[in-house]
Amino acid sequence: MVVERKVEREVGGFKMQVELFNERFDTKVYLIKGVNAAFVNSIRRAILAYVPTLAIEEVDFYKNSSPVYNEVLAHRLGLLPLITDLDTYEIPPKDVDPRDFAKYHVAFKIKKTGPCVVRGKDIEFNDPKIKVAQPEMPIVTLLEGQELEATGIAVLGIGKEHAKWSPAHVYYKNYPQIKVKKPTTSKADAIVEICPKKLFKIENSKLKVDEGRIHECSLCRACVENFPEEISFEPKEDEFLFSVESFGQLPHKVILEKASEVLTEQLNKISKLL
Repeated sequence: MVVERKVEREVGGFKMQVELFNERFDTKVYLIKGVNAAFVNSIRRAILAYVPTLAIEEVDFYKNSSPVYNEVLAHRLGLLPLITDLDTYEIPPKDVDPRDFAKYHVAFKIKKTGPCVVRGKDIEFNDPKIKVAQPEMPIVTLLEGQELEATGIAVLGIGKEHAKWSPAHVYYKNYPQIKVKKPTTSKADAIVEICPKKLFKIENSKLKVDEGRIHECSLCRACVENFPEEISFEPKEDEFLFSVESFGQLPHKVILEKASEVLTEQLNKISKLL
């Protein structure tokens, strides 16, 4: 599904355009024009490393007769994506115990007896706004008579410190530019077959590029490397398909806004040091 929504802004002498290009499940793909790879990669790194989210940091076990050791179970709990409220919670300073201040932590408890599958929805937080983003995510299976009882806290953090605080999987690629130089080539069938994404088609005995699916190109260059006389391929150096696959802690808009704020703040620090 291509979403027609564009934002155009002139920054530093160049005009940048951002379009919500595609939306599927938890992934939004943006078409960004008028920038270079360094700029796009800066946004990607800011999202992965500096956009804060909540994650379970400390766990105290009172009962655990499941087949999973405490350390492994604590690790699983820490990796659960939690719906995050950035207006209420702050990242705790290094020299402060987050349990001492409400703004630095959210407490939780979990108590289950088997037989059952313990899932994310079974974790109870003392703040009703905080929940596991994927409530059906399995944590551990308890057999008849087995018990799990634990408490702990979740704190705000950034992916630079640990991947459990990263809000999304982010990646990008240049927008492909593919042209058929010889539409009536006798090698049309071979070209159609060699493309792993099936971006070529034959209509009325002519080889064509399926423009509606060209964004699916993986930039493998198999077409032009095997058929250089028939196909031309060149990635656009100032156009990128920027994919943000949210883990569920934050909406896509908030993720991008926070990443922009981080970049702006870092650039301002550089300006002050000059």
